[in-house]
Amino acid sequence: MADLLRRYTSLSLLLDVLENRQITLVDPQKWDDRNDAEFLRIYQEKAGIGSLLALCFSEVADTYHHWKIYGSGLEGVCILFRRKKLEKLLKKDTCIEFRKVRYRTLKFFREGGGSLDRMPFYKREGYEAEAEWRVIAKLKQPNEFLYQVPITPDCIDKVILSPWMPASLHATTRKLLREIRGFEKLPVSRSRLISSASWRRAGERMSKRRKKFR
Repeated sequence: MADLLRRYTSLSLLLDVLENRQITLVDPQKWDDRNDAEFLRIYQEKAGIGSLLALCFSEVADTYHHWKIYGSGLEGVCILFRRKKLEKLLKKDTCIEFRKVRYRTLKFFREGGGSLDRMPFYKREGYEAEAEWRVIAKLKQPNEFLYQVPITPDCIDKVILSPWMPASLHATTRKLLREIRGFEKLPVSRSRLISSASWRRAGERMSKRRKKFR
């Protein structure tokens, strides 16, 4: 089980998290993955839930896929949450349920696998690399599109800025984030996933070796 949970989002939404000390669950019907959205819609209908809202995290280290799909562009960010502290807060809210997503094939369901209570936490096998950990809110009132859950500053371990953010903006952004009360010492770094001096040096060292490829 991962100690840290990663939430890929935008700089503006990060500011909302830090300034208002909250995470916001949203309507999944606006998600790109229509299969996933439909599973949640069916679950909401069959379980008699007024509104079903959700928020997604990842249990794995950052990948190009995560950045490109969920944190793309100059203003993409990744917030690293301390799992145990976040789970402790979420357990206090009776509307909230959270669980690791399980990735299944069509064959699994055709053969009778799955159940209604686990339906919000199933996803198609092709998304398995996301290693998603999902939070849902089950609300009695219909037509609710946001649900905000209070958090504390110690829930957040660090923030990683977009690998596409110019180095000249890194210091400015870090300074801005650290001016928010409670986050004066927040670790803020820039992802080097697509541009790493250490990786390039490894290439230089390797080029001097003449062993057979393996």
